[in-house]
Amino acid sequence: MSTDRFTTALIDLIRIPSTSGHEEKIRTHLAQYLASLGLSTTIDGSGNLITTLTGEGAPLLLNAHMDRVPPGLGHQPILRNGVLFSDGTTNLGADDAAGIAIILEVVRRTIEMELFSTMPTRRVLLSPEAQPMRHLMSRLQVGQDIQAKI
Repeated sequence: MSTDRFTTALIDLIRIPSTSGHEEKIRTHLAQYLASLGLSTTIDGSGNLITTLTGEGAPLLLNAHMDRVPPGLGHQPILRNGVLFSDGTTNLGADDAAGIAIILEVVRRTIEMELFSTMPTRRVLLSPEAQPMRHLMSRLQVGQDIQAKI
């Protein structure tokens, strides 16, 4: 994995305002990023951003939430000796931007390395708020095919 690419993606995500109930900017950013990789996305009635990478075998769900705890605005992370820190005026805001950055890297590498036939279908769900897993099934509306891998 390209550490520079991952770090840059994480810093970009942390800088996007995204408090609970106000995930529009990060959702738009993520939809545009996924589109740049050639993926189509949908947004369901709950605000979940969903995309699918078709593969072989039982599907695997990749999930992270887009919101962050307040203040969740205008974070300016500082990279020092390979570690990200808050600038001291607020929290770092990496929850769950780190999870999203990991998912985006998995998706990107799957596409770059053409791993579709060697990996299971991946359904990516980027939800507006941290939610219990039991609610994800009804929101995804994908049925039995995804339950085994959660």
